[in-house]
Amino acid sequence: MADAITMQEFKKRNSRFNEQITALQTQTISLQQQEQQKQSAAADTAALEKGIMGRSELQGSRSNQKWLPRSSTTLWYVRTAMTNISI
Repeated sequence: MADAITMQEFKKRNSRFNEQITALQTQTISLQQQEQQKQSAAADTAALEKGIMGRSELQGSRSNQKWLPRSSTTLWYVRTAMTNISI
């Protein structure tokens, strides 16, 4: 009984722990949302790359492949922009 705490001390500790749990749950939700945004951005980048390459292939067949440097540069800009997005 010497180690027993009062009801008031218990409620105080319990309240503090509940606040910590709530803060951690909020943080977990925020991290999950960030991860979903990153996955969406990656999918968007892949779709852009596919579209650019598809368009470039069509242009290349008509213009002796003069499109390649420009297309590669465009892809580089797309990749750089998408990886530098702050979430």
